[in-house]
Amino acid sequence: MPRRLLIRAGKEPWIPLSPETTLSHNVLGTNSGNLLFSTAVFAALGVEGNQTRADYFQVERNGDPVRIGARLRAEFDHLVLPFANAFRGGFARQLDRWTDVIERADLPVSVLGVGGQFRLGEDPPSSSPEVAAAARRFVRAVLDRSPSIGVRGPVTAAYLRSLGFPDDAIEQIGCPSLYRPDVPARMSRCAEGLGDDARIVLNLTPRIRSAGTEPLASLVRRTVDDFDDVLYVAQENQDLDHLLWAAPFAETSHPDLPRHPGHRLLNEDRTRIFVDERTWRHHIADYDFAVGNRIHGTIASVLAGLPAVVLPFDSRTAELAEVHALPRTRLSELEAGLTCRELYEQVDADRFNRAHKQNLRRYVRFLERHDLAHGFDRETTVFQEQMRAVSLPAAVGPVTAGGPERFAERLRWLRRHGSSDVPDELREHLPEWAVRRRRGFRELLDIVRSPRRLAAALARRARRLPLPHGAAGRGSRVNRDEA
Repeated sequence: MPRRLLIRAGKEPWIPLSPETTLSHNVLGTNSGNLLFSTAVFAALGVEGNQTRADYFQVERNGDPVRIGARLRAEFDHLVLPFANAFRGGFARQLDRWTDVIERADLPVSVLGVGGQFRLGEDPPSSSPEVAAAARRFVRAVLDRSPSIGVRGPVTAAYLRSLGFPDDAIEQIGCPSLYRPDVPARMSRCAEGLGDDARIVLNLTPRIRSAGTEPLASLVRRTVDDFDDVLYVAQENQDLDHLLWAAPFAETSHPDLPRHPGHRLLNEDRTRIFVDERTWRHHIADYDFAVGNRIHGTIASVLAGLPAVVLPFDSRTAELAEVHALPRTRLSELEAGLTCRELYEQVDADRFNRAHKQNLRRYVRFLERHDLAHGFDRETTVFQEQMRAVSLPAAVGPVTAGGPERFAERLRWLRRHGSSDVPDELREHLPEWAVRRRRGFRELLDIVRSPRRLAAALARRARRLPLPHGAAGRGSRVNRDEA
């Protein structure tokens, strides 16, 4: 009988969902960087003997944790939870929900690559009392059902030690995104450097406000001026909303960064966002170099075979860049006038490749300690077979790109799904326990008779109302997960 694994993810990688549905129901978890680590976990565990299923982020959004926990206990054998910067203020409520479900499901649980959001350079790292309480309760529930917890690196490990957890229960495994049986991560660099015809990928967080904003804006401006073929890979829901529907940005940025109306990378059809990891990786594979302050944008570039430099601006990006030996320059230390050519010369591909071999061995040991069969010792996997037959949506460009047929597709989606609670293409894949059941007459009557229950029901309904353009989409309570 196959081992039934529930994986925390917005969807299974082999399920094609339109960009419009992806946005309206926040399949990205507000940030496409989440695709990288969820897809990697499916790739690693998608082997004969395992049956993998996504939770569609529904545990964090809907339903009674008691009911969900009971259903998961009946339908699954193991919970596999890849996280990003989960130990932060904006995620404490979701972390508490996961703790409730873990305690009630009482299944083996494996947490992969969890991290936190701390002040850069703080030693030891700390958080608010609310986050510390949520983190302590969550980790305790995990370790009651697991031999260890997999964290990003030394910063998160130090944080958990400060909460009282023993060192032998904390394994520093980095981010699962880079561990793929089907896509080996290896970096190389051309000795001649970047030519005038080089193709450049920019992985940016345009909304940042820090000491590094001006040097970053200067780097972007010089790159766009110096190279003819520059692609900006956007990652957030508000970028997808802007590209699909020309919605105004909820947050603008420095005028030389592409979150500002009128920026050349937006107006000249040089911006793309992806709703599937494979499409992202394949689209940029023919470029020559990637640079920016997005950690998962950098990882996507490495998986596509590009040399890349990340510009860490907080503890999240700095911790992973250090663990994986990614070529890096801190954003706060970025010198004014620094160019892409100069950053390219800093790429130490051999150092990354050596570190990756060690990190991969550590990750495999972690999976085996958790009794999870994996594909790192197999020539082909079930996951690879599933992906071969799949056609996934193309990259999303500006609303004016793609011609009349692409525009007509968006209008047809609006006509078919614009007023529906859950589009059919998503509903057919949602787990049964995540689909809201209709209330019976007696239950509705009880709610109406109880002012407290009525107020709670109305508040829940208000949170599910369609949001205006520029908002994150339904399910936006799953906060921005990754840089």
